[in-house]
Amino acid sequence: MSAKPGSSSVALKLGVVLAIVIAVAAAAFFGFRDTAKVVLVTRGTATDAVPGSVVVYADGLTKELKTEVEGKVAVCDALETARHFNKGDILLQLDTTELDRQIAQDQNNHEAEQQRQAIVLSNIDGWKEARKKLDAAVRDKAPAEEVARLQSELNHLVRVNTPEWIDADKNLKDVVRRHDRDDASEMELKAAQDRLKRADLAITLSEFDAARAKLAYELALRNNDLQLKRRTVYAPSDGVVQECRVWVGELIGGGTVVATFLSDDRIVVAKIGEEDFSKVKVGAPATVNFLIYPEKKFDATVTKVLPNAEPETQRYTVYLKVEIDPKLLVPNSNGQAVITVGEHKDALLIPRRAVFDINGTDAETDASVCVVKEGRVELRTVTLGFVSLTTVEVKRGLALDEQVIVENPKDFRNGRFVRAELLK
Repeated sequence: MSAKPGSSSVALKLGVVLAIVIAVAAAAFFGFRDTAKVVLVTRGTATDAVPGSVVVYADGLTKELKTEVEGKVAVCDALETARHFNKGDILLQLDTTELDRQIAQDQNNHEAEQQRQAIVLSNIDGWKEARKKLDAAVRDKAPAEEVARLQSELNHLVRVNTPEWIDADKNLKDVVRRHDRDDASEMELKAAQDRLKRADLAITLSEFDAARAKLAYELALRNNDLQLKRRTVYAPSDGVVQECRVWVGELIGGGTVVATFLSDDRIVVAKIGEEDFSKVKVGAPATVNFLIYPEKKFDATVTKVLPNAEPETQRYTVYLKVEIDPKLLVPNSNGQAVITVGEHKDALLIPRRAVFDINGTDAETDASVCVVKEGRVELRTVTLGFVSLTTVEVKRGLALDEQVIVENPKDFRNGRFVRAELLK
């Protein structure tokens, strides 16, 4: 029996309507589901990091410049207020007229004595050459044994050319010959020997006095140089004069404050929590971000950790050496530091904002994440490792390349259908 034309038309229309309804429902189901912003689980280096608040200080803030000795101010032009100076610059000079006169007198006396000795000894054959060899050995820092040998040869050369010693030596030889012929008594022999000993002693004492005079002159030179330095005030570091308290011609005493200055040296200090103190060691790497340079991060190293906490805050102080131009470090500026205290290579990593409901100890910390799998949310419990400011290490509960929700993960319930939007 054949179908009626009217019923076929109705069936066709119903089919079309049903298809449209199904399409609309599918579109509504797949097109209007919530979007979950996700990232992939990656591999990399997990770092255990300690956060801290940073403050920049001028080294010692205002410092004082003092003289070591008393005297009259001769030069202090460099102490003009607000003037910048560099470490080692001469900032103040006391009058050195009397000291300069003493130095010149000592030098003249020494040179005169050297010239007198040279005149006396220059007629001795071979003396000039022996003196030249000894001076060269001392100048070239020859071994002590070599210097002593050359000095001994020079002394012997002087001895055997000294008239008193020559006469005493000649007399002794004559007495010995006569004594051997029984023409000289034991008393005459002893007297001749004593005479030569006295001549030897006189030469030895003369050599001792000359060496002592040379040593005294060298000591005077060092002392005079020290006195000159003590009459000069040098810049202990780079800095800027804040206030000058003396003027040219003023008589001042030792220990007088001649000026105050602000050092260019800067100290970068991080304050860390009590729970992180035991982790931080000298030499640990860090990064620092200053509020006045919000877009920049600077590498740093821990140089010192103070052992005691501040009584008011119970926070510990860590000193940092920051790789930055010191001129960019503004006193009293603030920032944040992240100190790396441990690393795990080839670890599974996810953003820290993907983790919620953290619970547990440092050794075994559990947390929750939301994973998107086949279009549905899957609530997972994961075990965390190292936690930094931006990333966390996942030791168990996730696999490489799985999708984890990073935006408001706590708002997604388990089993919910979502549309995943992969963030780069």
